[in-house]
Amino acid sequence: MKNILILEDHHIVRMGLKFLIKENFNSMNVRDVENSELCIKYLRESEIFDLLIIDLRIPGMEPTLFIQNIIAEFPHTKIIIFTAMSSEVYAKYYYTLGVRAFLNKAEITNNEIVKAIDFVLSNKVYIPESLSLSLNTRLFRNEIKNNKNPFDSLSQKELTVLDLLLKGESISSISKSLNNHSSTIGTFKARIFNKLGVKNLIELKNTYDLYFQNDKALNIFN
Repeated sequence: MKNILILEDHHIVRMGLKFLIKENFNSMNVRDVENSELCIKYLRESEIFDLLIIDLRIPGMEPTLFIQNIIAEFPHTKIIIFTAMSSEVYAKYYYTLGVRAFLNKAEITNNEIVKAIDFVLSNKVYIPESLSLSLNTRLFRNEIKNNKNPFDSLSQKELTVLDLLLKGESISSISKSLNNHSSTIGTFKARIFNKLGVKNLIELKNTYDLYFQNDKALNIFN
């Protein structure tokens, strides 16, 4: 019998997921919690959970740090993210952290939820069809496997340009600061966007924050 834990603060969503799982899988033990503190309590005190289905928007929870610690402390427990947060902005990052599926509530169907659970319980990574269309799937799977930080691929000059972009400086102001032609800075910017898999400055800032702004988070594992 497989053991599944659902972390979701909305009661109706928890009940819907439990019903869907029990309707489509035999011999599943499904439990649910509404906050991260109870989730840790269940993981530590109850039977081993094979799968954790988690929403990223849980009040009082910093999702990146929470997931990193779950993976470190409970390596047997696989993770599926089930959230309203944008797949295009956040999915790639969370896959490289080690989650096995990123499902957007507004985009996913019941059939895909069932398929994702089946994949993950079979020790596979599931990438929804809507997301795989926007990814180089082969390269992406290699990044997941190797758990790479994409910022490591940037050159020193690209990191300098990145820092100035994050500070809100324009191409022209950066070109003056670094004594380079604006077209050269534009090329560096394009390379940065390509390496990080982002399309605009908002996605760039979100990606940077996800990797490097976890120091303000509350670690409930202590």
